[in-house]
Amino acid sequence: MRKGLNSLKGRKKGYHGDKIKIMKKRFVIVTLFFSSVLLFAQKISVTNILGGDKSETGSGDIFYFLKVSDKNGDYIGYSTNPVMSDRFQVDVKSKKIDSRIRSDMNLIWNKNFAPDFSIRGYGMCFPIEYIGLGAGNSFFQKYALKGAWLAASDDSPKTGRLLKSGAAIYSVLPLENIGKVRGAFSVDSEIWGEDDSEKLDEKNSFLFNAGFEYEYPGIVSLGCVFQNINNPAFRYGIYSGTTLGDVFLLNTGFIYNYRDIFKTRFAFMTSAGYENKDYNFGIFTDCVFGFDNSYLKKSGAVGRYENNEIPLYSALRIDYKVSDSWLLETNGNVCIFIHDTSSLKCEIYGGCEYKISKTAGSIKGGSRLSFSNSGLSGFSFPVVWKVKVSDK
Repeated sequence: MRKGLNSLKGRKKGYHGDKIKIMKKRFVIVTLFFSSVLLFAQKISVTNILGGDKSETGSGDIFYFLKVSDKNGDYIGYSTNPVMSDRFQVDVKSKKIDSRIRSDMNLIWNKNFAPDFSIRGYGMCFPIEYIGLGAGNSFFQKYALKGAWLAASDDSPKTGRLLKSGAAIYSVLPLENIGKVRGAFSVDSEIWGEDDSEKLDEKNSFLFNAGFEYEYPGIVSLGCVFQNINNPAFRYGIYSGTTLGDVFLLNTGFIYNYRDIFKTRFAFMTSAGYENKDYNFGIFTDCVFGFDNSYLKKSGAVGRYENNEIPLYSALRIDYKVSDSWLLETNGNVCIFIHDTSSLKCEIYGGCEYKISKTAGSIKGGSRLSFSNSGLSGFSFPVVWKVKVSDK
């Protein structure tokens, strides 16, 4: 999650200058790589989302409030200054090319009306059948393992992604009558990545990542991912997924050095979903929890939470399709450290989506409430307008 403005306190004076230099490098590399693949494009899709900052694959709020953290990165509340967000995305595809570039713009509504702009993307080309070469500062969810998907959250753990950022080799090998195998190897460095805090040991200039997955489409998948292999921040995830057509899914995973929603040394995740197309109804649930109260520090040493505080996260999503144009949705999530009720954080959302037309896109709105142990901690009335400008 994006840290609040107060989390920047205590940084070294050169931090902002270094960050700007890194951002410039990322921008130049991603733009040049993406521009080159445009020459070979067969299908170009342009999408704009008014809103869209909140999650990797989902839609966000036009207006929202930043979560504020202290100098240690611990959550302490919400900023009183609202933020307005917009997302612009271009996808380019052909038989030999798969690429995406996405810009996120956030305007912080304060005295300075300060803008926050970021650009992410990747390019993947397939010079040889079944083998791809790519690079980017974010591969998004495009290369996530099937069994790592958290259906209620519409997301996956970072350790559930074959490719995250960097320069990569990717391969898809079809196995006659028995499914397919996917594999990837990537090299990451300081100029790549959405979240530099993941790179806990700054001594390594390059980080190595690898993973593979076997999938029998529509039935089962098995896979694993190894990240930061040459670093004390080493972590891995092992996942399995089972599906029964389009009706039922069950995903499970074991993660070492989990650092997404909370920090824990050993985590277990599970996600289940059921869809009944006859009644246009779907229900999905996620759960991620730590096995004990331990977590890994920057040095790789083991730290422990106090009073046997074991982290737990759970989410629930329910969809109902009223018609081809209307979709009702409600979802919520809870995050807490067991034996520490003061750590409770909860979010509830309810709303609907209306598909206007193929050219005008869709509009989604509702209300979002955030709670802590002391009561209501934040609220918003998200409205998201998603438009596909072109698709050719």
